[in-house]
Amino acid sequence: MAPCRKYAKRPKHRHQQPRLPDARHGRHLPDAVWPARHHRQRFTPTGPQAFLPLNDHYASLVWYHTPTDVKRLMALPDDELISAFCAAFPTKLGGIREIVSRGFFPLTRRHANCYAKDGVVLVNDAAHTIHPLAGQGVNLGFQDAAALAEVLLAAHAKGEDLASLNVLKRYEKQRRYANIAMQRAMDAFCYGFANDIGPLKAVRNLGLKLAGKAGPIKREVIRYALGLPMLERR
Repeated sequence: MAPCRKYAKRPKHRHQQPRLPDARHGRHLPDAVWPARHHRQRFTPTGPQAFLPLNDHYASLVWYHTPTDVKRLMALPDDELISAFCAAFPTKLGGIREIVSRGFFPLTRRHANCYAKDGVVLVNDAAHTIHPLAGQGVNLGFQDAAALAEVLLAAHAKGEDLASLNVLKRYEKQRRYANIAMQRAMDAFCYGFANDIGPLKAVRNLGLKLAGKAGPIKREVIRYALGLPMLERR
């Protein structure tokens, strides 16, 4: 989506995260304890580790690490890399048989300073990128698309020019601050879990326990993260 943003000449705010996801596409052993349909993610001092099952005992493994360690891991032959993954990931994974492909990318949070100009509007990754740990990037993109469609349909019903800046700014007004709020929430979530500072760790663990028991509140937070409307109170 970068060409679209460049065409629109929209300046952006950029922040480089201190971690890089080191992603692998591999084949795990069939006796893995984690069911094939279950995704798993845990947090470590270097960042999240994720097990994302695909099909036929294939899975994507994601290991957040410092740039120096990612470079070291990328240079390892497959057998040594498998050993490193097995040593770092939970034993419930059941082992890794082979690595099909590997890669890494830097974590960069970006946000366009404005979303619209006459005839051009930015949505999804062209307007903003976010830390991928909770999968919120795609949800924000869906919410952008839904908000833009709603604005354009309303403008069409009134006979307005759909490409006018006045119309497109209504979409920006709806989505800009919501996207910024989610970006900051994911940054705080990442930094909060990526360290072992005693007091912060205690507060974090207490917060998770309380969140797990806060049924209605928990459901509303999940609905918000998915871009669903709040439930009506009866």
